[in-house]
Amino acid sequence: MSKIKPISPTLFKALADDPWIKDHSPIDPAKIHALGAITMAWNFCETNLFLLFAIVAKLKPKVAWIIVHDMGDIAVWERIQGIAKSRNDYYGDEITALKHADKIYDLCRRSRP
Repeated sequence: MSKIKPISPTLFKALADDPWIKDHSPIDPAKIHALGAITMAWNFCETNLFLLFAIVAKLKPKVAWIIVHDMGDIAVWERIQGIAKSRNDYYGDEITALKHADKIYDLCRRSRP
């Protein structure tokens, strides 16, 4: 699993002085780049939510995508937990870990732009 690394102050200053954004956006360049970083992190969370669904449901990713592509993230979490609870190979520790992951995901969801 890859980590999202904090941006260095030097790179942040260079991004904040982006002339193209200054000329083409009503939003400050530093804010645009910050929103981009948040969006990338959120995309990472959503991708992993989808992969978690595929793993818990024991489906190939292509089949899992057919099922969840129009679902909202809360609905996907409900399916993940429902499938895990209905399976005989998921026990207390796994269910507890999924509930914890759901709480963390929800914190990220509420913090996104």
